Amino acid sequence: MATVANIKNSEGSHYYYPDGTPCYSLPKKDGSGMKVPTLADARKLNLLPGVSTILRVLHKEALVQWLVEQACLAILTSPRLPGEKDDDFTKRILSTERVQDQESQIARDRGTEIHDGLDLLAKGQPAPEAILPWIKPAFEAVLKYGEVVSTEISIAGDGYGGRIDLIQKAPECLWVWDWKSTKKLPDPNKGGAWRDHLLQTSAYARAVEKKIIAKETRCPKIRTGNVYISTVEPGAFVICEHDDTPESNWGKTYLEGFEPLVRHWCWSNSFWPKQ
Repeated sequence: MATVANIKNSEGSHYYYPDGTPCYSLPKKDGSGMKVPTLADARKLNLLPGVSTILRVLHKEALVQWLVEQACLAILTSPRLPGEKDDDFTKRILSTERVQDQESQIARDRGTEIHDGLDLLAKGQPAPEAILPWIKPAFEAVLKYGEVVSTEISIAGDGYGGRIDLIQKAPECLWVWDWKSTKKLPDPNKGGAWRDHLLQTSAYARAVEKKIIAKETRCPKIRTGNVYISTVEPGAFVICEHDDTPESNWGKTYLEGFEPLVRHWCWSNSFWPKQ
């Protein structure tokens, strides 16, 4: 079960300007290059935390167990220097060389290739031949849901920003999709999409609704879903359409699940961005 943890700004946090424009990097004070924005920068520039940054306040037990496993494997498989003491050995492997991060980097690289390839296909452009066997079946399946409206669109919600992978227009609704690459595909018959992904897509749907309502008087029905693509089996994928019943649609997930996390993130960091 996910519980709320007090997690401060750390590596990998994303921020957005109040209009939804990404702020992925800022110039360094000494002019020597660019840097990733910190919480201090967000306070100064009134930046919105990204959806993924907000979701980091959740404790994810499966992720913790995986990180522990990688750390143990790193210790067990790494050679020790002559005369190296246990504490020095552990610090060198886990803190200096960070051997446990190697598997994570491999997974991130493959996930980036998959994500970038899908984005190219959604824009009507050719994806690299090497990645096509991994992504083409999933993309062709998603195309059946409707016409592509936008891909990789940055958007602002109520106190947060985010980047939506794909929006499609169908006769009866707008589809808001998020691509996910994973070693183990979820089982649609056993809960389907992971709960933090339900929270993520509910935040995106709310931001889309907010943007449409600001320009028009009526918002079309919005549906959400995740497309999980295997990183170990080319062409394997699972599409999870999120429940659209009144009891558990994205609006309920947003109001009862994600919106409280936005407030908690603000409270935890003593920072309430203005919009």
